[in-house]
Amino acid sequence: MTAPPPMFFVWNGSELEPMERFSRLAEQSFTSGHCYKMMVVEEGERRSSEQNAKMWAMLTEFSQQLQHGDRYYDPEHWKAILLHAWGQEIEFLPALDGKAFIPYGNQSSKMLKRDMISFLEFILAEGTKRGVKFADDPADHLRDHKA
Repeated sequence: MTAPPPMFFVWNGSELEPMERFSRLAEQSFTSGHCYKMMVVEEGERRSSEQNAKMWAMLTEFSQQLQHGDRYYDPEHWKAILLHAWGQEIEFLPALDGKAFIPYGNQSSKMLKRDMISFLEFILAEGTKRGVKFADDPADHLRDHKA
C-alpha cells in the first residue's frame, strides 16, 4: 500500500480547500529525496504601540525600584530577564572572541497582541510579588487593549 500524495490546503473562510497545483509540486519535491520542514504559522494582530509603551514604562519602574543579584539593571536587561522567566526561548550565541555568550531572541516586537497582554500581566504579577510600585494601575490599561 502506498502513502497518499502530499496535499496543500488553503482556508477559504469556512473550510480547508485542496490546492491541486501546489500539491503536485509538493509531491515532486517530497519524493526527490530532499528533507523539508513544515511550519504552521499563526497570523494575528501585532502588539500595539500602546502596549509597547506600557511595557517600557513598567520595565523602567522595575529598573528604578528593584535589585536583582545585588544590583540594579536597566529596562533592557529587565526585559530579557522577564521574557526568559515568562518562558520565551532565548538562544545564546558565542561571541567572536570566544570568551562570552550573547543572548539572542528576546524580542517583543514580533509578539501578537494577546501574547503581549499575557507578558504585561506577567510583568505586573512579578513586580507586585517583588514590591514594585507602579505609577498607575496597569490592569486598567491591559483591559483597554485586550484583543
